[in-house]
Amino acid sequence: MRVVLIRAPEDQLHDDRLDPPLGLVYLACALNDAGHEAVIVDLCGRRNFDEIPFGDLYGISAFTTSYSVALKILKYLRQREPRAVVIAGGPHVSAVQGKVLTEGFDYAFVGEAERTLPDIVPSLVTRRHLTRVIAGEDVRPLDSVRFDFSTIDLLSYGRTVENQRCATLLSARGCPYKCRFCWTPNNFGAIRFHSTEYLREQLLTMRDQYGIRAVTFHDDSFLADKQRAFEVMDLLADLGFIWRAECNLLHLKPDVCERLVQTGCKHVLVGVETGSPAMLRAMRKPQNQSVISEGIRNGVAAGLKIRASLLVGFPGETWATVRESVAFLNQLPFQEYSLYNFTPFPGTDPYENPGKYGIEWISDDYADFYLLKGHNEANYSYRTNQFGPDQLVEWRNYMISELDRWHAPSVRVEGKWTVGSEK
Repeated sequence: MRVVLIRAPEDQLHDDRLDPPLGLVYLACALNDAGHEAVIVDLCGRRNFDEIPFGDLYGISAFTTSYSVALKILKYLRQREPRAVVIAGGPHVSAVQGKVLTEGFDYAFVGEAERTLPDIVPSLVTRRHLTRVIAGEDVRPLDSVRFDFSTIDLLSYGRTVENQRCATLLSARGCPYKCRFCWTPNNFGAIRFHSTEYLREQLLTMRDQYGIRAVTFHDDSFLADKQRAFEVMDLLADLGFIWRAECNLLHLKPDVCERLVQTGCKHVLVGVETGSPAMLRAMRKPQNQSVISEGIRNGVAAGLKIRASLLVGFPGETWATVRESVAFLNQLPFQEYSLYNFTPFPGTDPYENPGKYGIEWISDDYADFYLLKGHNEANYSYRTNQFGPDQLVEWRNYMISELDRWHAPSVRVEGKWTVGSEK
């Protein structure tokens, strides 16, 4: 049977076609291996719904920020094919689960789909599946699912490392930490890793078939297993790649930073979030000021470019914590930063338990739940019993004006800081 997998675009981004839909690539391979015909339609950067081919079953994958577009795609399919069977999936659906059924979807798929979906395609197509909310099974071992770049137009994506075209990979799923603002623990559970042998095959394909010698890893914590990370680093060096990754500051010890640089790592994203000890505790970040300072200084000393991901407006924030954060951050030598307003995404504890955090919704439109859009526009979809949007605007403007004195925003387009172009 023909299964059409659709990625909903993110309209708020300046450029949403930086990275391929990795989850859909894995799923397409699983469907093909089971004898189905899977087709991936990535509407990011295109947005022409007429590109969607006809199929026996349609699956629309969406983040919270792209869910409003997913509903438009659903409406288009209903008008074109009134009897089409349409499944909703992706991070947003895993968080809100059956709620999407009230908005017109036939089924909701929660969690990882590679193990479960291929076997039930016939019962879904005939509308005979017994449950409309379908729970997927975590993939273990991770190497048991195939990944094939031929399912997408790899060269149509714009991510770069050191101005070189790169491909994006996942070397792991999940995260060992449970930060309160992050939805990863609820979507992927315990961390699992691909082997170096598995990654070697993908890297050789990138290099030899596509001429790509740069890679970005979208793991939540690339260094979570030090020995395994060192093996992957050595593989990258052996194959002549330059690369970038997201790393937890707990792991940026001098020997690790030196190994990163020696094996071709050029750029590291670190989740600093805040320099306020009180706010770090409130967010349940597994770090303190000492860890933050040591990790950043170790990385810069070794020759890494460090981008600090920062967050303002988590419940409990005050002028005192904002000033304390800025004073601490401006002592650190990271070269770049991105500043986001806290957003209580579905799947996080603040979203599921707003009363516990004093949160009151200003907007219940998921399109307003973006982190940033356009030219550094932040969302103000909530207030707390301690502050509202006006106060958050002041904090944000203060932080940007102070941080810009010592650090560079991640990217400038026409003189303005722009999200979605952070290549």
